[in-house]
Amino acid sequence: MSAPVPAGSFLTSVRPGPFVIEPRTPADIDAATTLLMRSLYKPTDGIVSRYLNRRISLPISRRLLSSPITPNHLTAIATLFGLAGVVVAYRGGYWNLLGGAALLQMQSLLDGCDGEVARIKYQHSRIGEWFDQVADDVLNIAFLGAVGLALSRAGHAWASLVAGVSIACQVVYVIALYAGLVVKAGGRGSVATLRWWVDTPGEPSPVARVVGDLARRDFVCFFYLACAAANAIAIAFVWQAIVTVASAVVTSIAWSSSPARRSMVGWEPSASFGNSWSTGTL
Repeated sequence: MSAPVPAGSFLTSVRPGPFVIEPRTPADIDAATTLLMRSLYKPTDGIVSRYLNRRISLPISRRLLSSPITPNHLTAIATLFGLAGVVVAYRGGYWNLLGGAALLQMQSLLDGCDGEVARIKYQHSRIGEWFDQVADDVLNIAFLGAVGLALSRAGHAWASLVAGVSIACQVVYVIALYAGLVVKAGGRGSVATLRWWVDTPGEPSPVARVVGDLARRDFVCFFYLACAAANAIAIAFVWQAIVTVASAVVTSIAWSSSPARRSMVGWEPSASFGNSWSTGTL
């Protein structure tokens, strides 16, 4: 793991970046744990995850390291928050939409804990990857539909049509994503194992970085909460719909294009909303 190497006899740098820890005292153990937790920040984290979610999820994960709670338990707990958010948002009205968005944001935040605990405790599993992936995909579709129906009942007739088209596109995207995971990733459930043909080598341009951040799951969940608080949740709903449709279009192009492009599997998961909706874990 990569982290800054502090002075101290308990820690040795084997090469720049990675480190080997040999804690000898309680203070060494505490310092070593701090280093390990810091190493869980990823360059692929979105802007909300980097500056908000990780700052909350990491302390939670740290307290859970000595507990018998597994990553799959954490995925289940986070999913329950998301499902509760769907039910509450479906009821419509300002306070229900705000409460539903808050529960969705809580799910997004807790969704980071399962991957953090899995990496620190070496509890990775293929079942856990798929559990997290499928749960997030179900929540994506369900929350979009719930908000769309709530808006439609409130007099925004267009919202139900937008929701229907977006859900259909999300289904197309998910089918293509799962096919990529099975065919090209050896059955792994983590979208981080895929690299798609629209990726370009090297660092992304500033524009691409901004667009990527705005299309990530962590931003969209937080955007729902902010828009709901401002009584403008329709804006977040439309944004989710736009990125969901874009994900399906690009995925369809990837799978219907030349064999050379198909061999590259598709879209880099962390760059898209459809994928980023479901990658809040590892």
